[in-house]
Amino acid sequence: MTLKSSRTNNRKKIFTVDETDVQSKIELKTLHFNFTESFAKELAAFAEIHRNDDRKVFKSAWNDWIETASIAQLVSAEIEIQHKRGFSGDVLDKMFKSARYYFRKKPTTPPEKTKRKQYISLCPQFLAQIDKHALDIIKANTTNNDSNKCSANISPARAYTDFCDTNQDVIYEQIEHLVELLEYLDICEKMKKTYKNRFHLMKVTVENMCV
Repeated sequence: MTLKSSRTNNRKKIFTVDETDVQSKIELKTLHFNFTESFAKELAAFAEIHRNDDRKVFKSAWNDWIETASIAQLVSAEIEIQHKRGFSGDVLDKMFKSARYYFRKKPTTPPEKTKRKQYISLCPQFLAQIDKHALDIIKANTTNNDSNKCSANISPARAYTDFCDTNQDVIYEQIEHLVELLEYLDICEKMKKTYKNRFHLMKVTVENMCV
């Protein structure tokens, strides 16, 4: 199969898919930092202290912090809680990325509501990763039907779930780039909508061009 890409307007709303359960799982598992309130406060306090550290200094301070006796107990308890809640990933890594990419960038006071005049786009590298993932997963799920036409048997929501599961670092980097321009939940929604729109365009292109 050969595919040529072309510039498209990813702001155009193509369609919506009502798969609420799947979308909820995506946000809970990947983009929401659902720690207990007490631990989240400790994490936020650490992130605020090291708000201006570069990554190397921040990582060193993090390693020292989690080895502090009182914090080590909290970390251990939080890991157990997260596992009981069904989180199967690396909880300690989730903690670090939450502190580095979310709490460290979170404003201490709510931003003033201002009318945004300039469109804020996602990073070109992030968009390229979306396109690569969408193309790969569509090709992997494309079959010929009885009319000898290609059909991709995967929904945007399922594809986005896989994208979140397999591109954690890319997602966190994108959040870090935009967190000072947009509110956190707006970034999450923007990434999800952008993925689904580009996925749909890619799906239509693949189904029309596959041989």
